[in-house]
Amino acid sequence: MEEQKQPHWWGVSLAFDLKSCRQDFITNPEKLKLWIKDLVEEIEMEAYGDPQIVHFGEPGSNKEGWTVCQLITTSCITLHANDHTGDCYLDVFTCKLVENLEYRIEQHCFEWFECKSLSYEKIYRLA
Repeated sequence: MEEQKQPHWWGVSLAFDLKSCRQDFITNPEKLKLWIKDLVEEIEMEAYGDPQIVHFGEPGSNKEGWTVCQLITTSCITLHANDHTGDCYLDVFTCKLVENLEYRIEQHCFEWFECKSLSYEKIYRLA
């Protein structure tokens, strides 16, 4: 019988849904800047340049909010915050193996965003 080869692991993609976050936090670009810098440090990543923090969406629509994008040397971190619902959507993709990565991000989000609930999905990206 021929031995099966295991696929090569390329990276991990984590998608977090944060519900009912602090409005005064997710609508403040200076606080979001402090948050992303602290998250990068907490999960042992290295920022590649400064984060981009932009408010956009059709004015008055329920899609309006802040987006944070931070390149890291092993990929990127993005956050989309909804001004109207208080919900946030965080994506972290990295090819660096970090012990307890999802737990560390989860705890960091509860601390900074004070969200009412949080769920996530984890996808292993294969080479």
